[in-house]
Amino acid sequence: MPDYKNMSAKEALREAKDASGMTAEEIARGLGISASHMRRYLDAGDSYFPSLGMIPALCRVMRNTILLQWLEAQTAPEAPIPVSPAESRADVLTSVASAGAALGTVQGMLSGVKIIHPANAREIRSALGDVITACRRVQTQLQPVAASRDHTECLACARPEARKPWWKKLRGER
Repeated sequence: MPDYKNMSAKEALREAKDASGMTAEEIARGLGISASHMRRYLDAGDSYFPSLGMIPALCRVMRNTILLQWLEAQTAPEAPIPVSPAESRADVLTSVASAGAALGTVQGMLSGVKIIHPANAREIRSALGDVITACRRVQTQLQPVAASRDHTECLACARPEARKPWWKKLRGER
């Protein structure tokens, strides 16, 4: 998925155009504007942008919602992902494996490039966001256990003898 949060408006418009498979002339014809206007919208060196009211029409003509996704990414706050507490060691291991796989993806991206260009950097940043999300998921899963004052409060303890307070273990009590 493209890193819409770090794309410029021009980059998002070019991404939408490329995804549509249409030429600038075809898009301009669909919008009822001149081809030179459309080319100016797409020109990275030109500060000419479509009006806000033009965005829905651009999405309809290009048959995608990339510009809307870009707008949403520009305005959306970073929202936490709801995560249920880990109920077992296996839950935690699964989440850690997901984080490791996400990090492996980033490593693969980096090993495949000689020079990091802006487009590569955006892809890598997006993939690192997936790593961070996976790591936060593990942290959130472990929070109830970490907040426990005593291991007897831990729901993830599997062995009955592990549920005894430490001082009873030392005295041999049951």
